[in-house]
Amino acid sequence: HVDVVSNCIRSIVNSYTSYPFKPRVQNPDLAEFYNKLNDDISESVEGAFKNAVSFGLGFIAVLPTEVNGVIVPKPYSIDKVENVYYDPDSTDMDGKDANEVLIVDYKSKSYIKQMYGEEIANKFTNGTELALSTTCKLESDKGAIFTYFKKEGDFITIYKFVADTLVEEPIQLQLKQIPVLPVYGEAIEVNDKRVFRGIVSQCKVIQDLADMSASQLMERLAKSPKNIWLATRRTIG
Repeated sequence: HVDVVSNCIRSIVNSYTSYPFKPRVQNPDLAEFYNKLNDDISESVEGAFKNAVSFGLGFIAVLPTEVNGVIVPKPYSIDKVENVYYDPDSTDMDGKDANEVLIVDYKSKSYIKQMYGEEIANKFTNGTELALSTTCKLESDKGAIFTYFKKEGDFITIYKFVADTLVEEPIQLQLKQIPVLPVYGEAIEVNDKRVFRGIVSQCKVIQDLADMSASQLMERLAKSPKNIWLATRRTIG
């Protein structure tokens, strides 16, 4: 196997992340606040950008997180984009028109028990759980935590569910859009519908050709005549 795809992804991602975009903040208080977040933002942007380059879609989430007793915004990239259910009616590239987003986090039952108690952990039976109104098949030692974002007017409400139970008090934020931002790859039209693709799908044929060529070359080398190795008895002895 000659890994063509990974090299393509790294060459694209590195060329952009080596010179990241840095906005200029005029307000001193905002500048100080931004500088504290800059490292986290750069890391999350790089992760989401890599997913967009690879598969055509990445996500950056900015969630309120408690740090040293203070609630601060924490940006991070969502590694598994298949765990994000984005508003299907959203058409804006920055996601500002999205009205609802669902993020699914698969955690061990021991983690859920530690966070929310034994009663909540016991809601998982035989690897199946009530996931809002859908039945999901899970591994026997896993459970799912649902983080649901709902935009209502000028406010974003964040709900957290385990199975059919609300496990945390809803958080209400005064924001213009849901703090889950999509990062898209190349847009193409398929059957009159806009879809996004990344390098992985485009390099599939190239990857297959590279692997086939390398395999044929190794087979030829294995079958080619070899030089006869000669030695005297004294040399071997």
